[in-house]
Amino acid sequence: MGRFLPKWRNGRRDGLKHRWGQPHVGSTPTFGTISLDWDAVWALTPILNTRSAPILPGGAAVAQRTLDPLTQVRILAGQPTKFQGRAGRFAIASDYDSGQPKALVTGGAGFIGAHLVERLLDSGYKVTVVDDLSSAASPDDATNSASLRRIDIADPTLADVFAESRPDIVFHLAAQISVTRSMRDPDADVHANVVGGINVLQQCARFGVRRVVLFSTGGALYGEPEYLPCDESHPIKPLSVYGASKFALEHYTRIIAEANGIDYTILRPGNVYGPGQDPHGEAGVVAIFALRMLAGKEVVIYGDGGQERDLVYVGDVVDAAMAAARPDAASSGTFNVASGAPTSVNEIFSLLAEETVYDRAPVYAPERPGEVRRIFLDITRARNEWGWQPKVEFREGIANTVAALREQASRATAGRVAG
Repeated sequence: MGRFLPKWRNGRRDGLKHRWGQPHVGSTPTFGTISLDWDAVWALTPILNTRSAPILPGGAAVAQRTLDPLTQVRILAGQPTKFQGRAGRFAIASDYDSGQPKALVTGGAGFIGAHLVERLLDSGYKVTVVDDLSSAASPDDATNSASLRRIDIADPTLADVFAESRPDIVFHLAAQISVTRSMRDPDADVHANVVGGINVLQQCARFGVRRVVLFSTGGALYGEPEYLPCDESHPIKPLSVYGASKFALEHYTRIIAEANGIDYTILRPGNVYGPGQDPHGEAGVVAIFALRMLAGKEVVIYGDGGQERDLVYVGDVVDAAMAAARPDAASSGTFNVASGAPTSVNEIFSLLAEETVYDRAPVYAPERPGEVRRIFLDITRARNEWGWQPKVEFREGIANTVAALREQASRATAGRVAG
């Protein structure tokens, strides 16, 4: 029998401190312990008829609570188990594998998700990807070392994926991400971003997930800002259905997580760019401009180009997601993840034209509904809480993005020749 690694959560979320016994390999499971600020310390054991209580660092006294046989069987079967204790409501889930942390990433074959999956795998996680592949960046790469399940997150069979994978942490990225599409087809936006998101959260509660990291939006929530840079307390006034649906899911995340004792972090990224971004969609101005410049085609700017965005490199966003997943991260919180500086669409055009040696002038077209004129974000909270800050300067990020698109075009050409 492998290591028994229980995960404990306090449904009341008041004053809980996690403390763990040492891993033990053999016939006796490892014991989890909980210490509470008001000096109530419980060892929620024994299991398998073991009567020895765990030893806490410093020799702290431990009061022992015996679990009934049915609860023991549920734990051994890997079923989430809830029970009442003197300090509040607790949930317990068990895992008899080698102790490898397990993550489930919705949208893990998409632009940001594929980068995150790669980082999680490099960090030793066992990763399950849930993606309908409607906007996959690299589905083949995602399946090399991660388990890929092709499914709509609103589908009830998502429960089967959770039952099989038993994730410790869920990163929720799957979404409809186009502002303009959300205005044309609100039903599709709400189905993906709200209905699908709630289904993910319900499965997290059902299967004892320890933490949820929700990717929201920082560019579409605040509307036309009352002040700049926008911090997380700025009034929420979305101008698009997309922004409204993302904010609705933030509320659902907080409510469902707190009701079920799940830690949660809400990330509000700026305009994310970098290698792997879809240059054929409606979102992602850097990739769209760069591909058209490399092909020598005209580039359309909607509006006068004076619109300002907060552009943040995908690798920096992944750094923030990994910081949110650390064991010492706060049990809840909302964080802007951005560069903290504005860049105009005209500036984006000029820098990309320089990098791609593009000599044509842009074509200006009417502004599109639902888009904010000027936005950039205050990232002080993420810096203070995690020590996080963006590392990649915009010019460097542009160079990396263009190089990746050139390589992608070269592979496509080689494939056609070989075919």
